Amino acid sequence: MNGQSLGFVPRDSTFYFTVSNRDQNGLAIGILDTDDDPFTPTHFDVLDPELQDTILINQTLTQTTDYANLWFGQIDFSTSDFTDSRDKTYSIVVKGGTGEQAKFHLYSVTVSSTVERLDYLRNDIENVIWPRLKRILGLCGENMILDDFTYDNAHNITGLRMRLFQNSTSAQLATPDLPDSDIPEVGELSTYRIDQTMELPRSVRIDHTSFADSDEADVPANENQDTDFETAPGNETGWPV
Repeated sequence: MNGQSLGFVPRDSTFYFTVSNRDQNGLAIGILDTDDDPFTPTHFDVLDPELQDTILINQTLTQTTDYANLWFGQIDFSTSDFTDSRDKTYSIVVKGGTGEQAKFHLYSVTVSSTVERLDYLRNDIENVIWPRLKRILGLCGENMILDDFTYDNAHNITGLRMRLFQNSTSAQLATPDLPDSDIPEVGELSTYRIDQTMELPRSVRIDHTSFADSDEADVPANENQDTDFETAPGNETGWPV
């Protein structure tokens, strides 16, 4: 039995909680309430029920200055005391009094990697899947510009540049035939250099090659500026265990 659950917190984060000792005739304040057996809380312990071990002992509760019956506590799950990479539930024992007058209330909190996994997933969607999807749409002809053509003596096309843009506005505002050193322009996702060889005088194409000069999806670009995870492309660091 781990006690009343306080929910889930991300790994490597600090968990803040509030303790109140209002009695049943008063207003209950805070997440942790001792109104069914009122006592003055002073410290708390953190236990690992799975290992049957005490991780933290006699952690101080800080009394608020504005509320006489309210205390603050915090647990830093980023320390070396908490090294388990799995989802794990810890017990919080809020204590008060000493000797025969000692009382405690039991609660629990689960340290979870779910939020971290969602960050990994979100990062890969925004930094790998989405840029490559935009590239596929561009290769299908959406918001594409062909420029920088070259020709042979028979006026056959021997080379060109294909430029793919994020939206039609960016494509319409793009400047054709810019030097490679001046691109990408705003909204330009990727550029391709296409070369082909014509056999003269029959003007028969005998070779055609296409390669990317630049491609947003193949560099460690991070469109999501809110995540701390820099794993694109391919999530090299792997999923959390």
